[in-house]
Amino acid sequence: MPGHELWRDGRPTTIDVDQRADFLGRLTGLLGRASLPERTCVWLQRCAAVHTVGMRFPIDLAFISRGGFVLRVESAVPPGRVRWHPRATAVIEAPAGALRRWRITVGIHVASRPDSATVDGERRQRGSVTLEFAAAMLLIVLPLAGAIFEGAQLAITRQLLTVAAVEAARTGAVSRGDLQSMRRRLARGLAPLFGAGDPGRGDAAALRAYSRALLDVQRPDLTWIGIARPTREAFADFGVEGPEGRQIPNDGDALDARRGDRSGLTLAQSNVLALDVRYCRSLVVPVLDDIISTLVLRIRTDVPVFDRACLARQRIPIAVRAVATMQTPASAAALGIDD
Repeated sequence: MPGHELWRDGRPTTIDVDQRADFLGRLTGLLGRASLPERTCVWLQRCAAVHTVGMRFPIDLAFISRGGFVLRVESAVPPGRVRWHPRATAVIEAPAGALRRWRITVGIHVASRPDSATVDGERRQRGSVTLEFAAAMLLIVLPLAGAIFEGAQLAITRQLLTVAAVEAARTGAVSRGDLQSMRRRLARGLAPLFGAGDPGRGDAAALRAYSRALLDVQRPDLTWIGIARPTREAFADFGVEGPEGRQIPNDGDALDARRGDRSGLTLAQSNVLALDVRYCRSLVVPVLDDIISTLVLRIRTDVPVFDRACLARQRIPIAVRAVATMQTPASAAALGIDD
């Protein structure tokens, strides 16, 4: 809370000063505040650098020398910035545009109390300030680096999942839509995710990676495969009895342009295999897994059940779709959608 008033060139003003002398106070500054009162400023003692990461509004900054003179003024610094001055021993934070209205300009003397011989009445400990600045930067840089790393990991996973899903759909197209065959092909495509760091070489390492991927693909809480097409309605419209149960013929489909009464699809459209694949990817960086999953759950209100369960375990759901034209008659039993 403000406990002093700002003095300008030896004269008092009506501006309240909120002094921050400890490390935590300097680090947090205005974080969490929605605004700053018009006639109030924050005085960061023993400080040469500030950040506006996480701020909700722009601010004015005044960098103060050891003797209490203004070295530099920066107006309306937006959120997400870092500002510093090598000779500063204190920094004033104020609402955007306030320093100009208060006539705080380069060269004038400012103090937080009338008997201040220096900015805060204390000698600046350069080593302490340097260490505090380094610690503050680590608190900013490390989470940012972790977020970039996680983003790269998720991008790689999405690319592998997309290719793996396409290969799984192609496998289903030549196997009457056999779901287990598609799962095994999906696991082969995801195997590179599980081979990193394996000290083995050759076929043994590849087999171990595939086995780990297959375990994930077989787990319903980690991998979900949905058959978007052909649908039950398509089987009701075009299905015929075959050696392996009800199936959709795939010969002469170009000659049959009629649409099914229940599915609204033609026979040709019913011979397209469309897979929806969702994979629950674990995060790597500690703490960030909890932060990211919690933020997604709070921001999104329409999260599917599978995705919500995935996020609850501090994982990220990745969804892709793959399409392939059936080369064999689609079997309702093989696809797992037989009544």
